[in-house]
Amino acid sequence: MTSQIISETIDGAYPVAGIDNDTQGFRDNFSIIKTGIATAASEITQLQNSTAKLDEENDFNGTTIADANLALTTEKYFNAGTKTSGDNISFLNGHYQSIALNLNDNANPGTINFALADWPQRDGYAKITVEFKGSAADGDASVIHTVTLTVEGGGVLKKSANFPASLTVDSVTNRDNPVIVEFWTVNQGNTVYANYLGVFT
Repeated sequence: MTSQIISETIDGAYPVAGIDNDTQGFRDNFSIIKTGIATAASEITQLQNSTAKLDEENDFNGTTIADANLALTTEKYFNAGTKTSGDNISFLNGHYQSIALNLNDNANPGTINFALADWPQRDGYAKITVEFKGSAADGDASVIHTVTLTVEGGGVLKKSANFPASLTVDSVTNRDNPVIVEFWTVNQGNTVYANYLGVFT
């Protein structure tokens, strides 16, 4: 923005040396300086409240960053820990999320549902990649957990052609070799696409 501080009307040649100067000139200059300082304080406060900071998190509130060259950037990773019952997979938690499954203490197979949730409230490409892992300890028996998926708010989930009819996670096999799936939407989660990337060994 262009600064609204006005300095051009300050009489830089006042007071004039060697003569009796009218005090009105002093008052005029001081009034202009006072107004300029007040304007500067207002503009600095606005900059402090609305510009990007290097020493704290920044919320751009949906504004566009255009024609930028990004270097050495990362996307947020979130370790959701071990889940024993259904939960949300929230976009707010990060672009890459890790979930370990432990249903019934790995004693019996189980089905667990995850709802894809908290998509942005404006149209735009929003993506989450999720790794599903087993959580059995060495020596535990292998147990197959079945993962079902829904979309928060009744959104439609559309799966890739290679998406398995039953998304399963083995408590032992997938402990170190996760099943990875990516999800994305462009319309606030009304339609969410799911792409099965496979088991990574």
